[in-house]
Amino acid sequence: SILEATPEAVMAHVGSVQIDEEGKQLERDFDGWEPDGSLHRDSPEQYLYKAMRHRDTLYNASKVLFRRMAAEGIDKTYARMRYCGDGIFWLELSRWGDVLELRLKLNCFRQHTQRVTMRSDRSGERLREQIDIARYIEERYPLSWMERHRRRGQLYKECSRLRRREPELGARCLGYLREQLGATRRDFLLERLTKILGQLTGRRY
Repeated sequence: SILEATPEAVMAHVGSVQIDEEGKQLERDFDGWEPDGSLHRDSPEQYLYKAMRHRDTLYNASKVLFRRMAAEGIDKTYARMRYCGDGIFWLELSRWGDVLELRLKLNCFRQHTQRVTMRSDRSGERLREQIDIARYIEERYPLSWMERHRRRGQLYKECSRLRRREPELGARCLGYLREQLGATRRDFLLERLTKILGQLTGRRY
């Protein structure tokens, strides 16, 4: 396998075809690339950068191979989380080596109408765990000022969207975000500005 052939890498993953409960292919695509068979490699720093950009490349655990010995030695905070612990698991694992991405759709990811992710999204529980993860990362990883505040702005945006649907629940999530990360509307405006600039210039800020 590509993982065995690359001793400096700690994990490797492919793309997934999204299917519904009956096995029919869905149009949605979580990968964002053409399945051209190319192999891409991220250093631990590059993978962290993508994670902070909220690009969840490892959205489906069944499409990932990783080194068992490395997994046994990582921080176990992820095990205490119900919804988003996999995000911390992959981040901690990536500290042990490079991350390989083979751009082929070799896996199926089944989407359930009432899956846990959807239920937790409606209850706000998943969003609270995302805030916990952001704090975890800020406390343990070397982030730039821009990376910290842009991620806070992304979370502020999600809390604001939730508040429009569920005013009381969204307000509680915003309060939790301010309490844990000190996020403000300025972070939200920064996130919006950098996204617009990126769309206009084709650059990443």
